[in-house]
Parts: sequence; structure tokens; C-alpha cells
Amino acid sequence: MVYMLFHNKKSIVLIGLILFVTSCSNDADVINQLCKKVGQPPVKNFDTLTQKSLNQAYTKLVNSCQNSQISKTKVAYNFANLAKIYLVNDLNVAAYQLFQSALEIHPNHFAWHYLSGIAQERMGNLDGAIIQYNLAHKIKPQNIPTLIRIAENYKILNNNEKTRKTVKKILTLDPKNAIASLLKSQLLIEEGQYSEAEILLKQLIKKYPKANKLNYVLANALRLQGRTDAIAKVVNSAGDQALLLNDPLLEDLQKLVTGAGGYLVLANKARKSGDLSVAKTHLLAAIKIEPENVSALHNLGYISGVEGNHKAAMDYLKKALENSPTNIDIASDYATALVSMKKYQEAIDTYKSILLINPNDNEAKSRIIKIEKFIKSQN
Repeated sequence: MVYMLFHNKKSIVLIGLILFVTSCSNDADVINQLCKKVGQPPVKNFDTLTQKSLNQAYTKLVNSCQNSQISKTKVAYNFANLAKIYLVNDLNVAAYQLFQSALEIHPNHFAWHYLSGIAQERMGNLDGAIIQYNLAHKIKPQNIPTLIRIAENYKILNNNEKTRKTVKKILTLDPKNAIASLLKSQLLIEEGQYSEAEILLKQLIKKYPKANKLNYVLANALRLQGRTDAIAKVVNSAGDQALLLNDPLLEDLQKLVTGAGGYLVLANKARKSGDLSVAKTHLLAAIKIEPENVSALHNLGYISGVEGNHKAAMDYLKKALENSPTNIDIASDYATALVSMKKYQEAIDTYKSILLINPNDNEAKSRIIKIEKFIKSQN
């Protein structure tokens, strides 16, 4: 009996060792297959610093793939690190694929599911984004940013029932959450509960007076109530900032930005969300690295014009035009800034330079006529 027990213990140890070796072999095969899919980073369209960052992360991943002594967890993190650099530079398809490779090795990593959702969202695949966010939610059920992104995507997809359920979860965890409250007000409006939506929105506007979207949603509620006389005041008092999601993972991701290109990506996203002040901060960071960056200068000129700082707009656009003299969009914006600064003849000359590039530009022709008429009326 004693012998049999000893024998069985040895058998258990042996079986365990066989399973361990088999598992390691399977892991190695999986990693080997994943590593074969990794391509060279598309660095040509990026500035020098971004190229360096991409190449370093790529080299680190390739080296770990070729080193059998490195743990599978380390390889997974190297996949994810390259994915993060891709994501911050708007290479969303490649980023998603690399995150998925990392998840094949380490399937229960919250951040990688979450960032996979970000990549899918940026690719326009909202259903795919929701799948990834839900996987992240299962790992961290009380994470507010994940729930907000799930709710926002359900709302865009017009799935009000799931939006409502998700918003309820958020407000249970964080009763004063502004984004969830805004979503709730939109649902109330769609349900015809205009007065309740109006009360909620006015509370939010009082707390976040610089936010822009709140006023437009309130204006819609007023319109649906037939109170058109109150709409202009609400719209005119709208701020110029977006309701920002407190998102530590994305904030950490932004720290990986090394070149002007990365800051331009961040600026573009901030501008699309309506937060021009954040966009401006990223654009200033871009020209600090690359002072002649045409896109950054052009966008800074546009934002300065929106802010009413026409002198700054003129200066930024002039520099942008000097670096891209055949760019009609920049020339047109520069001419607009010149008009705002009452430099009418320079504006006419700029529009004429546009006609040298494109003789059929009817807008430039029209603007020249209007400016010349205005000058005559002033004499």
C-alpha cells in the first residue's frame, strides 16, 4: 500500500512535468506564430523622433521573439508597448492587431482590452469597440471610463435600452458624473421628458459653464418644447470646451508622444471633440519640436482666429504659407486673417496669388470683388 502511494505520487509528478513541458511548447508555438505576423513599422511619414520611438519598440519586440530565455509575459508586454506607440500615432489597425497578439499570450489584461476598444473606435468599428470594452469591464467592473465609452458607443448606435442600463450603472457608482448625466438628458429628450432634461442640463451648465455641448442639447430641448425665443441666449452662452473624460490610460498613452506627428494626432482629436484649448496646447508642443511644421502652424492660425486673436492668426498663417506657398487652404485662411487685421491690399494680393495657382477659384475672385467694393465705400 505504501509502495503504491509512492508510485502514484511519482506518477502525478511525472504527469505534471509532462503537462508543463507541453504547455511551454504550446506557448512557444503560439508566440512564434504571433511574431511571424509582425511587420516593419511604417516610419516614412513620421518625424525623426517618432521614427526612432517606433523602431526602438519594434527592435525590442523582435529581439524578445528571438530569445527563448525571455518569459512569455515579457513578450506580451513588448507586443503591447509597440501597439501603444502605434495607437498614439493613429496607426489604429496595426495597434489593434498587436494588442490582440498580446492578449493571446495574456488574455486577462484590462488595459489591452480597453486600448483595443479605443483602436476599434477610431477605426469606426463601434460594435468591435463595445466587445473590447465589455471584456475590459468584466475584469474591472467598477471602472468608470470603460462604462462611459460603452454607453457613448451604444448611444451612437441608437441602442437606447443598453445606453440607459449602462448610464444607470455609472450614476450608481458616480452620481455626479457629468458625461453620464449628459447622456441621461439626451435619453430623456428622446423619451419626450423635456422638462426633466432641461432641469438636469441647467444644473450641469451651472457646474460646467465652459462646456459647449450642454448648451446645444438644452437648445434642442427648448426647441422641442416650442420655446424658440430662449434658444439664442442658450447657444450664445455656450463655452468652447468639451466635457472631458478622466481617462488615466489615455493620459499615460500621451506620455509616449515623442515627435510633432504624435502631438498633431492628439490636437486633431481634441479639435474634433470641440476642445480647442487642449488642441492648441498639443499644437504648441508640436511646433516646439518642429517649428516649421505646416499643419501645426495652419491649425494654430485657425484656432487663434476662432479665439479672436487675429494678429496671432495672421502670424501663424504667414509662416505656414512661407513653408507651403502653393497651399490654397492656408492662403485663403491667411487672406481672411489679413482682412480681420484691416490689411485689405495684402488680402487682395493673397487672393490674386491663389488665382495664379488656380485661375478657376471662384471664391478668391468673389472675395477680391467684395474687398475692392468695401475699400471704395470707405473712400
